[in-house]
Amino acid sequence: MTDPLPPLTELPPPEDWIKTDEGRAEWARAGAILIAAGRLNEANIVFFGHYCALYGLVAAQRRAGAVSILVHELRAFRRDLGIPPPDDEP
Repeated sequence: MTDPLPPLTELPPPEDWIKTDEGRAEWARAGAILIAAGRLNEANIVFFGHYCALYGLVAAQRRAGAVSILVHELRAFRRDLGIPPPDDEP
């Protein structure tokens, strides 16, 4: 059995493929929560990045007045990572 990966102690910059301002802001907000809780590591940071990219996509759709069918997936990502929803949840 291998030892679990150690938690990251600081949040790296967001991935280049997280294109929206909302997604990059969520990287900072939720990333700080996960770092403080010791829940972000080398194994799940890409999963976290996908959550942030999806967050930005849903926020952009809402800003345009669309109803996103991706909200369910966004909430599933958030639940799996243990992230509380933001005050202005998309």
